[in-house]
Amino acid sequence: LATTQWPRVESRPLVAVDIGPVIAPARLTENPVTTPRDLLRHPLLHEDSRDIWQQWFAAAGVTDAETNHGPVYGDCGLTLQAAMRNRGTALVDTLFSAEDIAAGRLVRPFALTVPYGAYFIVTRRFDLLPEAETAFVTWLQARLATS
Repeated sequence: LATTQWPRVESRPLVAVDIGPVIAPARLTENPVTTPRDLLRHPLLHEDSRDIWQQWFAAAGVTDAETNHGPVYGDCGLTLQAAMRNRGTALVDTLFSAEDIAAGRLVRPFALTVPYGAYFIVTRRFDLLPEAETAFVTWLQARLATS
C-alpha cells in the first residue's frame, strides 16, 4: 500500500497515477503488436524495478509473462527517452507520456492501464503558506483536475 500521509506535514492528493505501455512507432513497423503477449517480443523498459510489468501483464490476462529482462532506468523521463529512441516498450505514467503520444513520438498499443499510486503536494501547514504559494497550490490542483 502506498504512503499517503507523512509525519509532521500535511498533504493533499493531486492526481492518481495510471501506467500503461508505450512504444516507438518505428518499433511497431518492425515487429507488430496485436495482443499483449506480443509485447514480450520487444525489450521491456523498466522504471525503478522490474515488478510492475508483471502486474500489467496479469491485468492483460497474460499470467505467465517473463518480465525479468530489459534495462532499468532511474526515472520516468529516462524511460520515455529510451522508448522514443526505439529501445523497447516502456510502462509509464499516462500523464507524463500524453504529450509524446499526441506528438506521434510514441504510441499506446493497448488502452489498458494499471494504478500506480498518486502525486501529492506536501507542506508543513497549508494554512501558513504565503499568498503566492497558496495561489500556486490552488492553480496546480485545478490544472491537474482537468488532466
